[in-house]
Amino acid sequence: MTKKIPSLKNSVLRIALFCYCCHNFGDDLFLKSLENHYHSSNVLFLMFCPKKFCISYENEFLLIKPKESDGFGHRIFQKTCRVLNLSSNSVDDLAKKKPVVYLGGSTFSFKDDFKEEWIPGYFSSKRKVFVLGTNFGPVKDLRYVNLYREIFRGCSDVCFRDKKSFEIFKDVPTVRYTTDLAFSLFDQIKRLEPLKKEKIVIIAPKFIDTFNTFEKWTNEQINVYEKKLFSIAENYKKNGYNVIFFGSCCFYEFDMILCKKLSREIYFDESHCMEYSGDNLNSVIDLFRRAKIVVGVRHHSVIMGLICGCEVIPILYSKKTEQILLDFGFYGPFSSAQNIDDSLLFPIMASSEKLEEASKKSSHTFDKLDEFLTINYIKNQE
Repeated sequence: MTKKIPSLKNSVLRIALFCYCCHNFGDDLFLKSLENHYHSSNVLFLMFCPKKFCISYENEFLLIKPKESDGFGHRIFQKTCRVLNLSSNSVDDLAKKKPVVYLGGSTFSFKDDFKEEWIPGYFSSKRKVFVLGTNFGPVKDLRYVNLYREIFRGCSDVCFRDKKSFEIFKDVPTVRYTTDLAFSLFDQIKRLEPLKKEKIVIIAPKFIDTFNTFEKWTNEQINVYEKKLFSIAENYKKNGYNVIFFGSCCFYEFDMILCKKLSREIYFDESHCMEYSGDNLNSVIDLFRRAKIVVGVRHHSVIMGLICGCEVIPILYSKKTEQILLDFGFYGPFSSAQNIDDSLLFPIMASSEKLEEASKKSSHTFDKLDEFLTINYIKNQE
């Protein structure tokens, strides 16, 4: 059950929010979880956002500050400031002085070229910092681990979404773990009017090139990967399934390029694609609720498939999905995307009881932030 923060009569508890706000399906599920938890409280989160995405994130729960200082996004920001009786300077002060929520998934993973100057400045300040919903790694540089061990000691709370990340830093008092924040949406989704399951297969691929992955892929491996996805899709089509290729990370990670390519190869057009665009979250969730099967390469397609009662076939491009599934009680082994093994392409399903447990566990991600906000509410009333 969501822990309610008391509503303030004449003031607002203001928090600077840093997250990946570029219409990525998984990260937007985190924002939805945050909003569900704090929607009835007088907490205002200031989020810094690329200006072309500002309008889709703006609501009474989020105040958006464009990363660029001009253009349409900045006008939205200025208007919202006027409505809330805030000055731009006061918002900048909030960003510089107020507590920070660092909300994210795979935010602590670097290749060999990690540089210390990439560490956000607020980690070295005296501000309260809450790191929520993330995992750590993979990393190849032990210096990076040791550096963040000291950084996490200075945070108010570091709540990982998986046990493996926690084990790396379990000697740090501020570090704990729950599970993926997206599981908290289970309670909300199960209350929706039921939809009949249809003979739909969702295939949620990740666009792979030789530059955008932690593990090095060759062009030959990429070709084998794409051909294997084609073969899986073609087999489902032959068995009477409607195959939908779902692009969950399309603006900077280009999943729709692969979705459209597969759709053209199977159906000779691009009509069997669905793109997460930032303003169609409910439609995407309804697609998962209607689908019988999810072939999930993308991490949150696996989780959403489980939440929506689908048979889910995970194909792992990252260890993060494997760790979440292990913590959940699915021990695999599962096929990797880099070398898809037919013998490991088996479906998993989650019971309602397990999903209830995961939902409750994920809601504890906000416990320390709740405590902090409640204490500050009391101070504001004295």
